[in-house]
This record gives sequence, structure tokens and C-alpha cells, in this order.
Amino acid sequence: LTQQHPSLFPSQDFTWEKFLWARSVLDSRSVTIKIKEKEVTCLIPCVDMLNHNSFAQISHPVYNESRNSICLPAFSECVKGAEIFLNYGSLQNSQLLIYYGFILPNNYCESIQLNFSPPEDEFEIQKSISLALLNIPQVHYLRKGTKISQLILANLRICLANPEEFSHASQAYENMLSKENEKEVLLTLKRTLTQMIEE
Repeated sequence: LTQQHPSLFPSQDFTWEKFLWARSVLDSRSVTIKIKEKEVTCLIPCVDMLNHNSFAQISHPVYNESRNSICLPAFSECVKGAEIFLNYGSLQNSQLLIYYGFILPNNYCESIQLNFSPPEDEFEIQKSISLALLNIPQVHYLRKGTKISQLILANLRICLANPEEFSHASQAYENMLSKENEKEVLLTLKRTLTQMIEE
């Protein structure tokens, strides 16, 4: 652009360093709001000054069409003289650090991602279809202090099922398919989590 349109984009004003600065401002201070059914990422004066708190008094900015303005609805009372906080979202510390430059001690949003797909064998497609029909995801997020969900167990029960066990796949969310299958499910889960801890 600086070479094709130097009058509009003078090279001294459009440097790589200035681009990086502008991009970091956009990444760390912008909000995405819906305006007339279209999602728009924008910078809103003063809103970018609000600090993050998981228990913020105000919600995410919204567009008020009747007023043609951006509003910040309050969840709770905003005491005169007290700092007003905004919840940036359910973000892990890695995301907070990359986009906002800070981390939270004991961040309840910290999670690990678990992926369990059917093994590549003659039942792979059938098991994938079964998981989809039963609304059992193959990707899960495990947060600190939470229990292993029934969805994770159901996912593994179906993925590890032999042909006879697989015939009872519709029961995988509520019940174990067999003692042998359940043992393999728990061992697989243990191996996966141990490997993640060691890495």
C-alpha cells in the first residue's frame, strides 16, 4: 500500500512497528458486539479502561437500537466511588496473558482439553455416528475441581467397546457397557491424564 498509494499511506506513518502497536491495541482493548444482526469488533471509549473481574457488576456491552448507542447493563449495584469491572469472558490464564497481559491466581476457568475418537478399525464410522446421534462430543474440557463427566465416560465407553458391547451403545451415558469395558475406560483415562501431567 505504501508503494502503490504513497499519498494515502506514507511509509513513515505506516511502519511494521506501528502496525504491531495498532494490532496489539485492537487485540487487547476491542469488544465484539452485535449491531443489527451483524457481529462487529470495535474500540469503545472508556470501556477499554475497565478491568476484568469474574464477578463484574456489568455485563458485556450491547447495542441499543432505539438509542443508537452502546449500553453496559448492570448485573448488580454500582456503588458510588467504587471501581466498575467488566468480565472479559471465561478465559484461561494463557488467553488472559496473551491478550491482556495478566493472569489470575486460582483461575476457575483453567481447563485441559481431552480428545477421544474411535480407533481406526472397521467400527470407526459406526462409533462416530453413534456418538453424534447420542449428542456425545469427542472433545471435552476438564476444569480444576470438577468431576469426570458422564459425557467423557460415555465417549470412552463407545470408543473402546467391542462388537457385543457396542450393541448397547445407547445406554453408554447412563450405564457401563460391561465390567471389562469400564475397566478399560478408567485405565485409558488414567493413562491420558498421567501423560498430560508428565508433559
